[in-house]
Amino acid sequence: MNKEGTAILAVVAVGGLVFALARKAASADNCRTLEAGAEYFFIYTGPAQTFYLALGECYNVIYTIEVWDDYFGEYLPPSDPVNDTIQPGSVCRVVVQAPCQLCQFTPQ
Repeated sequence: MNKEGTAILAVVAVGGLVFALARKAASADNCRTLEAGAEYFFIYTGPAQTFYLALGECYNVIYTIEVWDDYFGEYLPPSDPVNDTIQPGSVCRVVVQAPCQLCQFTPQ
């Protein structure tokens, strides 16, 4: 490989590393530690997935997860959080029974 090819390869590798580190830092900033009993209002920013997957470590200590429903004009819980899907942009109310870290939910 010539010097130009090596230089291009080095620039691409450094660019990929910078991108990966920036993405990791951004995702770490998108996590919040929730305290037991406090009521939180979030906008879900992750991909469409089940509530079970979206809640991560908070799933086992969740007291309330409700999503705003425009049709009914109120927060409603999912009927089946293991299989129901939460969509990006969903406005949620969350209460947990023990401290946990919740990611992909941005404070409203």
